[in-house]
Amino acid sequence: MESKNSIPYLKILVADDQEGYFKLRSEVGSEKHRYQRFRRVDTFDGILSEIKKYCIRNDNDDWKRCLVCGICWLSGCLAVNVKQLSILIQKSKSNINGVFSKLGYITDNKQANLRRDLIETLPILRGNHIEQKFWTIRVNPTMTPAPSIKAKFEEDYLSATPQPTQNQEFSIPGSDAMLNLFDVLDVKIKSGIECGRDCDDFDFYSDSACCFPVQFFYPQTATDTFFSFA
Repeated sequence: MESKNSIPYLKILVADDQEGYFKLRSEVGSEKHRYQRFRRVDTFDGILSEIKKYCIRNDNDDWKRCLVCGICWLSGCLAVNVKQLSILIQKSKSNINGVFSKLGYITDNKQANLRRDLIETLPILRGNHIEQKFWTIRVNPTMTPAPSIKAKFEEDYLSATPQPTQNQEFSIPGSDAMLNLFDVLDVKIKSGIECGRDCDDFDFYSDSACCFPVQFFYPQTATDTFFSFA
């Protein structure tokens, strides 16, 4: 059995947590957690659950227990000190790295924000560059949250919205382009020739798009007074 002096950082834990560490070590090293054929991943996943139950209690000493155990749960990823973790679960470094790989985790030490999260979670690492090198960030892409339906809709909608074009020419149509639009006596036809049809020739009530002649509203006023461009 490992002595207290041979386990790095163990002394920063309070007495109860030190005792809990050795109980955890005996538990994860017991026959129940021995690797079985074709069940290595499931067994290791169970070990991680036991460690998390010991480390994370939402008190001020969470980070200390994570430090001693060699694993830290960050937002969407894990930070692992393989040397420290191997002491706890009594398995080789290559074995641990292999199982993390089978669980879908990949090493990602290039994202500065993840390193900052690690240092904020384990304040003892701040300014301690040598100790920082023992910790690696493990990310599982299959566990990355998918974008929300709202965000997906906004992305698709905005990307599909046509952009306005610049310097579009627009001209107002003249009278020649709107000759006799509703097939009634509305304007003087070009060359001074009117349509020659009387208002009585049209059934204004059967055509919803038809304009009533002004005589309906002003019976005493000549049509030419209203509809003449002269």
